Amino acid sequence: MPRALMASRVTVSRPRETEYVETLARLAARMKARGEHLWLFRDPEAAGSFLEFSESSDPGRHRAVRVMDPEESALERRLEAIASYAPEARVLWEEVLLEEC
Repeated sequence: MPRALMASRVTVSRPRETEYVETLARLAARMKARGEHLWLFRDPEAAGSFLEFSESSDPGRHRAVRVMDPEESALERRLEAIASYAPEARVLWEEVLLEEC
């Protein structure tokens, strides 16, 4: 089964960056326990500019589509209150297995 990836461009006001990173770290720990991954990259030239990458082994289990437990749902709502997500931020990409081409 192909993996799924979501890449999100995120903007966070400077005073809320620590809160954003801490909230995302809590979500990442919960995802890691399920074998999923969440990575965060910062643009060193633009304060408050980030890229989030979240990956799951199955498109149906990805954070963009699965039913979340109350704690994860609260973390996602908190992230949306802290940060501004680009319009294309919720696009879920599915892996193309190259050996099948």
